Amino acid sequence: MSRIWDFWAKYYDRLWVQTYSLGPTRKLVIKELEGLLGIHKAPVGRPVRHLDVGCGSGQLIAGLIDAFTPEAIICSGIDASVKMIEQARDKGLTAQFYPGDAHQLPFDDASFDLVTCCHSLPYYHNQPLAVQEFYRVLRPGGLLFLVNASVNSFYDRVMMSLVKATTGPGNYPSKAGMRELAAISGAELITQVRVPVYSLIPSLILTISRKRVPHEGITG
Repeated sequence: MSRIWDFWAKYYDRLWVQTYSLGPTRKLVIKELEGLLGIHKAPVGRPVRHLDVGCGSGQLIAGLIDAFTPEAIICSGIDASVKMIEQARDKGLTAQFYPGDAHQLPFDDASFDLVTCCHSLPYYHNQPLAVQEFYRVLRPGGLLFLVNASVNSFYDRVMMSLVKATTGPGNYPSKAGMRELAAISGAELITQVRVPVYSLIPSLILTISRKRVPHEGITG
């Protein structure tokens, strides 16, 4: 699968999906973070430690660095595509980028306050295992942002079958399926938000959850 993304890496920032799906996704993620973390343009306590899984060419990280001060957030990215990581590093961002597997993240437990995974989850062969890894590297109380194409209608199913022609096999969970994935390890679902895109674009759903603090009550 990484070979497909190695091929697309040098074209990635110029693809039409940047305008119609990936760009709107990044804007929504940053907007939601501004509200949840309260760190826009001002540090709070210590920097938020962020990991972007399936970071691609580093576009979300570039957006976060532009939106927040260096004292507010420290970003890292990981991707299975070595060529994507090369593209990200070439941007000269104040972030660390690592080649690696989402199913076996090379980080210690509770290393991050925030994990994002934008549009790459459908291409992981074991999605529950990947999500468990996301929670493993999150500290208790940390936030997980999952956003991807989501099959919730016949139209979504048809459109995503066409997308597979350029990306390879993928499994696009429904909103209910995303809630089930987000609930792994007893995490708390915060919200699900539809990414605002043109009507012809299939459903893009942002699911935000929080890793529970040990011994926290079931209702939080």
